Amino acid sequence: MEALLDGSPQQRHFFIEDISAVADIRRHAVNMAQWLSFDENREGELAIAVTEVATNIVKHAARGEVLLRPLHMSDIKAVEIVAIDRGPGFADFASSARDGVSTTGTAGTGLGAMRRFADEFDVYSQPGKGSVFYLRIGANKHSRASPFQIGAISVAMRGEEVCGDNWGVRIEGDSAIIAVADGLGHGADAAKASRAVIDALGEAQSLSLARMLEFAHHRARTTRGSALSLVSLCAGSPFVQSVGVGNIATIIYSDGQRRQMLTHNGIVGHNIRKVQEVVSQWSRDALLIMHSDGLATQWNLADYPGLGWRHPALIAAILYRDFNRNSDDVTVIVMRNQCVKNQQID
Repeated sequence: MEALLDGSPQQRHFFIEDISAVADIRRHAVNMAQWLSFDENREGELAIAVTEVATNIVKHAARGEVLLRPLHMSDIKAVEIVAIDRGPGFADFASSARDGVSTTGTAGTGLGAMRRFADEFDVYSQPGKGSVFYLRIGANKHSRASPFQIGAISVAMRGEEVCGDNWGVRIEGDSAIIAVADGLGHGADAAKASRAVIDALGEAQSLSLARMLEFAHHRARTTRGSALSLVSLCAGSPFVQSVGVGNIATIIYSDGQRRQMLTHNGIVGHNIRKVQEVVSQWSRDALLIMHSDGLATQWNLADYPGLGWRHPALIAAILYRDFNRNSDDVTVIVMRNQCVKNQQID
C-alpha cells in the first residue's frame, strides 16, 4: 500500500528565458537522482537528458518551462521531466528525433538522447503552437511502472515562493484515491491550509471518502481553509466515486465527452453544509481530469487532435500552458488506467 503522498511541494518549476537556466535545472535533477540513489551511470544519463530538454527550448523556442518531480513509491524510484514551450513546434517529430538530424547546426543527437535514456517518453507538438515533452527516467532502466498513468502539474502563481494548491494519490493494487486541495488565496498561508488537508487525508486513509473529507475539515480549522475534491477508482470497475467541497473541477473525459462531477459549496476547515459521495460511470479508456480554479474551464481536448491518447502528463501540461488564468496557483492532475496504451511516437 502506498501512503497518500503530496505531490506539489516536491515538483520543482523553472522558467527558461535564456541559456543560463539550463545549469540550474541540471543541478536540481542531479540532486533528485542522488536522493533517489541513482547509480553514477544512470545519474549521468538523467543529466544529459534534462540538459537536452532545457537546451532544446532555448534553441527552438527561446523561452519555456521545465518541471521536475521525484517519484519514490515502493520500488518505484524515478525523476519525471515535463518541458513546455510555445515555439514553432514540429511538423514531423519522428524525423527530427533521428540522430544526425539538426535544424540549428549542432550534432543532432539531443532528441534521440532523450528517447534512449527514458523509461517512458512522449511528446505532443503542433506546428506554430509549440511542444510539450514528457520523460520518466528511473534509477534502474525499465523500472516497474505504477498501475495507473498519472500526469501532474502544480505551479505557484508567478511571484510567489510556494504553491497554495496541493494534491495526493494513494495506490493499493488496482485501486487509487486522488485528492486535490486549493488553499484559499495564494502564498504561504494558502499552502499551509492545503498541506494540512492533504496531511489529514494521509491519517484517514481507511475511511470512506465522505469521512475522509470530514476528518480533513476538522483538522484544517486552524487554517484559512481550502477547497477539496476526492476521487476513488478501480481499474476494473465501471464506476468511480467522488466527493468535493469548493471549486475544484473534477471531470471524466471519455469518447470526446466530458462529465463534470458534483461538488458542494463550502470551505474545508470553516463551513461545510453537505458532504455527499457521488457515483459516476467509468470506462476502461476514460481520463480523470482534476484542476484548481487557477485553470480556466473552457478547454476542449477535441481542439488538440490526438492529445487524449497521449501520456496524461502531456495533457496536464497543455491545459496548464493554454488555459492558465495567470492570477492564481494552478494544479492539473490527469489519470488513466496504465493498461490503456497511449499512441506514442514511432
